[in-house]
Amino acid sequence: MKNIVVTPVDNWYFMIAPVVVLSIIGAIVTEKIVEPRLGNYEGELKKEFEAAKPMEIKGLKNAAIASIAYIALILIVLFLSNSPLRSEDGSIVPSPFLNGIVPLILILFIIAGVAYGVTVKNITSSRDIGKYMGEAMKDMSGFIVLIFAAAQFIAYFEWSNIGSWIAVSGANFLESIGFTGITVVIGFVILTAVLNLFIYFQRVCTMGARGAYIY
Repeated sequence: MKNIVVTPVDNWYFMIAPVVVLSIIGAIVTEKIVEPRLGNYEGELKKEFEAAKPMEIKGLKNAAIASIAYIALILIVLFLSNSPLRSEDGSIVPSPFLNGIVPLILILFIIAGVAYGVTVKNITSSRDIGKYMGEAMKDMSGFIVLIFAAAQFIAYFEWSNIGSWIAVSGANFLESIGFTGITVVIGFVILTAVLNLFIYFQRVCTMGARGAYIY
């Protein structure tokens, strides 16, 4: 099991079905249940949208062209016979391409952003790139700290083998009380749903507290 490699692409197989199902169900619930109960908005606030400037439209076009050129380059290199993005036996799954999909996507967004910034004159030197990237990371500082703490917890969890002990002990306990088969699967789904509700309510309460503090 130690030789198994799990890449970010593996999660896409799990997200394909939920994205379609939840998008349809979420749209139906919002349009048919939630929105009708809210009523019509009668406030004085009016949304005003400014038309895109010619330079901004040109920037979007250049960003799209740069992105397409980058993707085409990756595909050309990927489908070469001796491509460095393929594994030693020439396969794509697994391969350095899938293992490095995160930095490849990062470079794609950097190229698109730089192409747009240079076109609209927001980026005039290499220092501007670092400045804008730093500003974008400011809002993620709290998330990064949280992920760092979570990563430390997971590392200690794996180092102590307490996860394996809990899994084996829990499995033995469930088996001893006869809680096996489909009932375990249903129970796990219900437990996950309940935990998700608690997490959702916690986030809503946190956002509400922040809003009350701001206003």
